[in-house]
Amino acid sequence: MIVKTDFQSLNKAEKDLVLASRLAIVNAYAPYSNFYVGAAVRLQSGKMLTGSNQENAVYPLSLCAERVCLLHWGHACSDDPVVALSVSCETPAQQDPVAFPCGSCRQVILESQQRGGLPVEILVDGGDDKIYRIDDAKDLLPFGFEADFLKK
Repeated sequence: MIVKTDFQSLNKAEKDLVLASRLAIVNAYAPYSNFYVGAAVRLQSGKMLTGSNQENAVYPLSLCAERVCLLHWGHACSDDPVVALSVSCETPAQQDPVAFPCGSCRQVILESQQRGGLPVEILVDGGDDKIYRIDDAKDLLPFGFEADFLKK
């Protein structure tokens, strides 16, 4: 389920995660779209990792902030499950930007959740005190492709 809430209603760990995703925007490389995105994950241990979108003139070679962050987790800390993800963005084209994860990111979030074995809470930062809370990656991608589909 997706619930709209506000920043002040978040607990301290959630606020810290949203602030980390906002700070990650500084490292975004988006000279073509001017759509700057930051992501942060909180692991079961409490450790946080961040990522930002990285564009390329050949657009299909670009990576979204969520995937940068989760691929970093998969490389560096996959034994410490992701329990929460926050996504924030800035763009001159919108007053209150909201960047829900794209389809590719939704699939990676879902598989990261399956890999870690715990539900991943997703916080989408809508700016101006709007936060969208999703309790489980399956709520973003209810019919996602699962690794079990590949087993005979």
